[in-house]
Amino acid sequence: MKKTTDMSIEELFDLEAELRVAKDEEKGVSLPALITVEEELYEKVSADKTGKYQDSLNIIKKNLVDLMIRYGPYLKTIYQRDDLAEEKALSQALKYDRGNPYAYYRLGYLAYKRKNYLTSAVHFNNALKSQERRRSAEYLLTEQQKYMANMHLSNCALNVALQAQKALEEETVGAPLLELVGTNENILKSHALTVTSQSGVEWHSMENCQEMIKSDEFENYLILYFSEQQHSAFYKKQEVNLSFNQAELLKTMMLQTSKNKRAVKEQFQHLFSSRDENGEIPANIMNRALNRLKRKLAQCQVPANIIISSPEQAQYYYNQEILYLIIEVSGTL
Repeated sequence: MKKTTDMSIEELFDLEAELRVAKDEEKGVSLPALITVEEELYEKVSADKTGKYQDSLNIIKKNLVDLMIRYGPYLKTIYQRDDLAEEKALSQALKYDRGNPYAYYRLGYLAYKRKNYLTSAVHFNNALKSQERRRSAEYLLTEQQKYMANMHLSNCALNVALQAQKALEEETVGAPLLELVGTNENILKSHALTVTSQSGVEWHSMENCQEMIKSDEFENYLILYFSEQQHSAFYKKQEVNLSFNQAELLKTMMLQTSKNKRAVKEQFQHLFSSRDENGEIPANIMNRALNRLKRKLAQCQVPANIIISSPEQAQYYYNQEILYLIIEVSGTL
């Protein structure tokens, strides 16, 4: 097979279509390859003097940003997040979309985890400033994310000041700062995760969420847990790991559908890259993805009919007969 650098634009578009199908079929090796092809396409279309492909340039750029932000953490495996891979992908996304608030937000969060407070503060500040200037609705921060960005930014500043005072050995001056840092950290910990149920959304600490997962009270709930490492489903205290797409597919089903509110394929456009001749998600791609998800959930005894699909009408829904909890790290997509 030719190197991508030796391929024509038409050959790259053909390869892109093949890799999009492979990504949607969750063949892990296809994701880095698809990003490589998209980057090569962007370079070649940008340099093309004929103007034949210029209408595709913004689409290619949008695809690149979406792949790097949504799938960057999973470049090594479709099941487990990787902080270094995510950082690299987010930085790449900013090359194509300089004012992306969400990319800055996640970079700020990742730097904060490493206690690199100065870098974190710069990223969170960029996130909030980009939010103000952003014209596109895509990748805007939610109200919750804006709150968390300000809280992290405040604690970054306090930690930088505390480090400076410690360097001057002014321990007595640092005592009030220590108290403020501790107070803010407690707030951040208590808001570390969001828990969404049929009743609404609440903030919880990591400890509270782990207790929920283990408790008898929620044993008969289907719990979808988006952790910083991987995504899991729990039912009757049994656990199964889900890929990124499987978890997002289940989340969309839970939040947006019911017997009286059935979803159509368009509601899942953000999860699938391949398109048929009408620009829609191919029915076989959608149906196979749902079947993979059902097989995974069956491993922890979730009934197959919890998700109903009607391929001939292209309608899908979560029947809501099993109550759910969706547990997510605050500020993720």
